[in-house]
Amino acid sequence: MFIIKYAQYVCGWFIVSKVIYRLFKHQNSKWKNNLISFLNAFLISGSIARELYYNIPASQNAYYYYSGVGYFLFDMKNYPVYSTYWTHHILSIVLIASVQNQTDIILDDPRNLLFVFEFGNLPMYLVYGLLTSIHNSRWKKNKLLKIFMIFEFIWFSFFRCVVPFMFIPNIHHLYKLGALIIILGSFKWAISILNNINKQ
Repeated sequence: MFIIKYAQYVCGWFIVSKVIYRLFKHQNSKWKNNLISFLNAFLISGSIARELYYNIPASQNAYYYYSGVGYFLFDMKNYPVYSTYWTHHILSIVLIASVQNQTDIILDDPRNLLFVFEFGNLPMYLVYGLLTSIHNSRWKKNKLLKIFMIFEFIWFSFFRCVVPFMFIPNIHHLYKLGALIIILGSFKWAISILNNINKQ
């Protein structure tokens, strides 16, 4: 049952990819792939935010779990095997799928972790979109870009490196380990954002 749904969402992301590549023919592939990543993060964080706002109980059958796994499976084709991104995607798939297959866990904290991880990515995709756009030369000379990058660093560091520790104590040890690995990767990425700001 789970495998069939995951496969459906992989196909869904392939269709989204084709539509984006057709709509934005003038843009390069990095920009288009970044837009697809942004849509995934926006869909997941927006869906969970809606559940939190309306006090909708966490569910193992929530479509954003299937969509997230489908996206990560779809996106793995863009990276070399055993690269940092590839490893991140495998870890995310395993964690989400294992949460969906457990019957004796409280789902609120895994859901909240997924929310902060994806919510923390949003400004990063926006800044990368500016840097990879065919119009990036005008942005690289614009002082606003550095302000956006500083905002990106603060937002990313807070939601990906600080907030997750609020939820980690209450989750199963297996998920703690996976979440800590992702947080360590987030610290590394935050440092690279800071280095890019210093170069700007």
